[in-house]
Amino acid sequence: MAGDHDDLLPLFLAEAAERLHRLDDAVGRLPDDPQAVVRARRELHALKGATRMMGMGDLASLCHRGEEVLSTGPDADLVEVLEIVDQLRRDVAALADTSAGDHGPKSPRSGVGEVGGGRDATGVWMSTGILDGLSDRATRGRLLTVSASGMVDRLFELAGLAERGIGDPIPTQVLATLAASLRHLGLEFETGQRRLRRLCEGQLDTLIALQVQPLEPYLLGLARHATELAASMDKRVNVEVVAPGVRLDRRILGTLRESFLHLVRNAVDHGVETVDERVGCGKPEVASVVLTAEAEGERVRIAVLDDGRGIDPGEVRTRAVELGLDVAGLDDAGVVQLLLRPGFTTRSEATEISGRGIGLDAVSEAVRGIGGDMSVTSTPGEGTAIRIELPVAKRAASVTIVRAGRHVVAVPTAAVRSYRRIAGGEVGGVGARIPVTPSVGEPVAAWVLRRAFGDSRRGGGILLEIHARGRDMALVVDEVEGEEEVLIRPIPGVCGVGGLYDGMALTTSGVPVPLLAIDAIESEAAVLQDLPEGRRSVAAAPVRVLLVDDSAVTRAMVRRILEDAGFEVTPASGGEEAWRRLREEPFDCLVTDIEMPDLDGLELTRRVRATGDLEEMPVVVVSTRSRPRDRMEGLEAGADAYLTKQSLDARELVDLVRRTGAGR
Repeated sequence: MAGDHDDLLPLFLAEAAERLHRLDDAVGRLPDDPQAVVRARRELHALKGATRMMGMGDLASLCHRGEEVLSTGPDADLVEVLEIVDQLRRDVAALADTSAGDHGPKSPRSGVGEVGGGRDATGVWMSTGILDGLSDRATRGRLLTVSASGMVDRLFELAGLAERGIGDPIPTQVLATLAASLRHLGLEFETGQRRLRRLCEGQLDTLIALQVQPLEPYLLGLARHATELAASMDKRVNVEVVAPGVRLDRRILGTLRESFLHLVRNAVDHGVETVDERVGCGKPEVASVVLTAEAEGERVRIAVLDDGRGIDPGEVRTRAVELGLDVAGLDDAGVVQLLLRPGFTTRSEATEISGRGIGLDAVSEAVRGIGGDMSVTSTPGEGTAIRIELPVAKRAASVTIVRAGRHVVAVPTAAVRSYRRIAGGEVGGVGARIPVTPSVGEPVAAWVLRRAFGDSRRGGGILLEIHARGRDMALVVDEVEGEEEVLIRPIPGVCGVGGLYDGMALTTSGVPVPLLAIDAIESEAAVLQDLPEGRRSVAAAPVRVLLVDDSAVTRAMVRRILEDAGFEVTPASGGEEAWRRLREEPFDCLVTDIEMPDLDGLELTRRVRATGDLEEMPVVVVSTRSRPRDRMEGLEAGADAYLTKQSLDARELVDLVRRTGAGR
């Protein structure tokens, strides 16, 4: 297409990319800024001149058509302008791809390194500087991984030195060498890890910056569509867009494009009344629909507001009862949220515009699928507001890892306002709720998560104040294990967990943790119904531990640690008593001392390993013996883990019992 001007093509592509970027910004401000029309026509005119100089007649004609459409001023057909700009972008992207295929990489001396660039698979222009930065960080990251491989080799060398030192009659020198080498290696690894983290964060920030785009032009297109749709339905609507400077990941926008369209069509079809209806109830003839977007940190809040007929909670409640839903404990605000449930509709007939009203559940599912939140609020006769909160860009999600009984689940950190420890007396019987005054709003009810998993134990825990679906709620868990950045993946339907989880969080350690569905918090009975029968019965039974120690004080201390963690503990004062109980009762894990008068812990462990129905039972040794040879003897006897009483860590013991006992 460019003919004899191929040597100028990189310069043209760079100029076109900059002009299209400024054109996007100008078009996004057309309805409110009279000067935006002037700027948009100027960019199109300049681009038209450049395309003519390059001999690109089709592109020049497209730019000229854009100028003609914009000649009508702020009332120009915005949809057509957006289509023209999109076509220009696609044509320039195709030209860049063709150029790269025909000519290959250019010499840096040709000037491409200064003004050229390339495009990714979505047609996003990337300057050479950005490409060079991405390549440079990738190379440095690879070098750091090579360096880490060398550290792994040195770790294996140190492990070999440690093994050889076990048999040394005087291992002091070996231990000193090991300590110094490990400390030096640890510092080196920490430095490398810090550099790698900075590189990864820089790489991710650059890639995300390439993915985000202005949201306002798209919302303006929706506004034009809403106005035209209202006119076809004997309705008059004034649509306002308020989204100054808000940007959103184009991948997220692509995923939710149909969802946003449905919300706007829904507002016009379901919400806004006809002119006669509005006049009859004392409202202005022209209805108001407002599309807003605001950015706060790494989140974007989008709202679709209308001053139409609103939603009648009584009608929704009646329909819910007809569908067999229990709404006795829901207030009007909670009842309205039922519109987000799959398949829920208050309309008996389909309409050409909005179907049977089942679109909100699909929108909610799509929003939750990318780590967002959605809520509906409405006042009968006054209007409806649908609010969506989304991440600015697709990246790792932040979750709070919590433990409830034997279950470990993740809760979206964005939904957690705060958490605090509560005493056991604050928690009532099974199914009871705790009145909580959150940091904002009225008192709400707190749900005890372990009871949702069938664990009826009483006791305190950690209370999480949660804000989701536009409502305040609270959740009581046994422990909060921390926050992590994770990747969220869908759970295959064959897992049979129903609506209990929204997905699976892949933690930094590689362990998958289910992401709790916030909706499940509000109904413990519903959560239990979502659990398969087999899992429900297993979850209801705590891990049964046989604790063996001849010291009454040690037994009492360790028993308290284990019972506070939710285990069912049976104490035994000696090895023979423990052996008798093992033959008479079922246990999931054995925790034993070594030195006992009648039958020591090592011999007890050997008997367990030699008995067919017990040989797979996990065994944890807790002893005062701390020499390496004692540890080796315990592990050789068949113990799965060996802890010393002198440095006993309660969390380590609980984690060991939980991991080993869970595999029963």
